[in-house]
Amino acid sequence: MKKTATYVILFFSFLNLFGQEIAIRNISIIDVTTGKVIPKYSVLISNKKISWIGPDEQVKPGNETKVVDGKGKYLMPGLIDSHIHFFQSGSLYTRPDELNFTHRISYEKEREQGFKNTSDYLKRYLRLGITTVIDAGGPFSNFTIRDSISNITLSPNVLVTGPLFSMVENKVLELNDPPIVKTTSKEAVDQLFSKMLPFKPNFIKVWYIAGEDYPAEKSFSIVKYIADLCLKNNLKLAVHATELKTARLAVEAGATILVHSIADEVIPDDFIKTLKEKKVTYIPTLIVGLNYGKVYTGKLPHHTQDLAYANAFAYGSLTDIEGWTALHCLLS
Repeated sequence: MKKTATYVILFFSFLNLFGQEIAIRNISIIDVTTGKVIPKYSVLISNKKISWIGPDEQVKPGNETKVVDGKGKYLMPGLIDSHIHFFQSGSLYTRPDELNFTHRISYEKEREQGFKNTSDYLKRYLRLGITTVIDAGGPFSNFTIRDSISNITLSPNVLVTGPLFSMVENKVLELNDPPIVKTTSKEAVDQLFSKMLPFKPNFIKVWYIAGEDYPAEKSFSIVKYIADLCLKNNLKLAVHATELKTARLAVEAGATILVHSIADEVIPDDFIKTLKEKKVTYIPTLIVGLNYGKVYTGKLPHHTQDLAYANAFAYGSLTDIEGWTALHCLLS
């Protein structure tokens, strides 16, 4: 299959554009079991769901059906990016709690610019074939992005939660709309949970951080309390758990999603069995840490895809020589 002759229709993006029944006709699909290309197929979409798929000559669209000619193209499902953070732009200045570049751009301005660029980011996701994005924790402005901005621009489906329920606070990132809130008592949990419910979060997330002053076992009762609240309110619970111990405790508490990869131990077979039995979704982020290292050491390879599809300002900031020089002077 020559790349120059391959075109792709992403069908889930059509669902956002048309409310009526859609027939995508005369397209090629790939059998993911055999790897074989099946030409001249059609897909019928009714009520935003695939209602029929089969040979083109057998499709029977109605009089009001929107017909899309897919001749010479391939049809594939939209991709899902299941771990993003809208409040983090991807620029060099977006995580002052990691490396502080506020001598170049204030964090207030960085957050403001990121929010204003939301429509641009959403369109870039679609351009890459990503038709659903899941924000895994952020400020209350997340709900504005989901309920307002994504509805007035060409956008992927957007799922969000609000601030992370956390064992620790992160003052550097707070401003007037913190993405992380310290909730180490039932009263604090109730306060944040009650504030979030009217916004109808798609799920709840816990930042399950363990340390000498806040061991995982000590925080377990709070995580369990949050899990019970989620169960009562028919909400899924995602838990940031990068250690095997916290991951086990999170699942025991009632987590339905584990966010990030377990990094301190090889995952044992019995835990994998537990995840399968309890139908816990495991969302790894295997390359994030490596890419942080590449940026901070000046060894980012600048792939042609990044150069072609990234937001110019955010990506360009990664090579901010003046910023790096000034930071070096401040640290030395």
